[in-house]
Amino acid sequence: MPAITRRSALSLFAAAAGLVAMEPLSPATAANAACGSIPSTADPAVLDAVYAVATELGASERVLLAGFEAGWVESHMNNLNCGDRDSLGVFQQRPSQGWGTAAQILDVRFASNSFFSRAIPLAAANPSWTAGQVAQGVQRSAFPTRYDEARPVAEQLLAQARAAAARQVFEAASNNGWRALAVGGANGPVTGSSTAAIGVGGTKILYSLRGGQVFEAASSTGWNNLWTGISGAQGTALAALNLNNVKYIYSVVGGYVHEAHSANGWRNLNTGIGGVGASSISVIALDGIKYIYSIVGGYVHEASSANGWRNLNSGVPGSAVAAITHGSTKILYVVNGGSVYEAASNAGWANVWTGISGVSNSGIAAANNNGEKLIYTSAGGYIHEASSHMGWRNLNTGVRGSRTSAMAISGVKYLYSN
Repeated sequence: MPAITRRSALSLFAAAAGLVAMEPLSPATAANAACGSIPSTADPAVLDAVYAVATELGASERVLLAGFEAGWVESHMNNLNCGDRDSLGVFQQRPSQGWGTAAQILDVRFASNSFFSRAIPLAAANPSWTAGQVAQGVQRSAFPTRYDEARPVAEQLLAQARAAAARQVFEAASNNGWRALAVGGANGPVTGSSTAAIGVGGTKILYSLRGGQVFEAASSTGWNNLWTGISGAQGTALAALNLNNVKYIYSVVGGYVHEAHSANGWRNLNTGIGGVGASSISVIALDGIKYIYSIVGGYVHEASSANGWRNLNSGVPGSAVAAITHGSTKILYVVNGGSVYEAASNAGWANVWTGISGVSNSGIAAANNNGEKLIYTSAGGYIHEASSHMGWRNLNTGVRGSRTSAMAISGVKYLYSN
């Protein structure tokens, strides 16, 4: 139960004045006091994850709104690693009150499941309750009216999350001046909450995640968008890999990383990698070995096909991860607190700030273009590019988007943004 919304009273001793009773702190005031400050805007990755969990659980419109009202009041829809007393996460849940471990609460999907698994039966039992009353029934705030008061902004954020789940995907290339062109074919436009791109021969392959389903579109078939048969994918975590002309797709299902590939008819199999966040995963291949990078408890973990997918903590903190190979070295790029860091396997994963800051925590992409390391992030609603050959100076490509995937083929850099 979130402490910052459950206080009944606070008191202070005033010098020479006796005991003075004071009003309980509001959620925003308590969060600001405990964290120093909380972001003024919502994190798109948190919006995506909360919305995904709610829809997967079959939440009604009223329960969905309750979740977004509660998330806004408690954290402005951010995954806070601080709060009043031991409160944490988007809903400011407390480990000491049985909401889970700190690591679990900081997994937005786990926290969202905790909220909605309580809210859904509560709403069903009380059909006359408003969304705010449902939120209050779960949160049990000392300020019960705050949730209904947050309805206007919660409705806007809910609409934003819905739009993100079906956002149009655009392709931009370095050899056309980053002119963003809508991707689509006979089956209509490619849309989704996230994308992953790979090259197979001279063909560009794009995977998109929409409504828990993974779709494939290829430049060789006019971007005709087809369902792979993979469903149940959560959040925005999606990664892809070409290994010996076999296409691999990685997604998060039920908190576990699953692998499907074109040689097994896209049968989606559990790798056994569990406890991962559903907002960001990345995959690379080196010397025939596949490496999966996921976020567990705020840290990047590495698992490989050569170690039975045993997931080991790299010690690199981050909310989003992108991986590339550079020669025989594995390189990680992570977003942590709006800044981008680089860690390399040949340096013991020592985490070094690139100098890039002010970016969204919702995603990151990277590519190796003939030895040039490239990082792509979103800042101010535009995709920015930084290059190791230019001292990581972060430049606006002019391509709009909050999430992106990237690749390089024959020296041409391609961005897919949504």
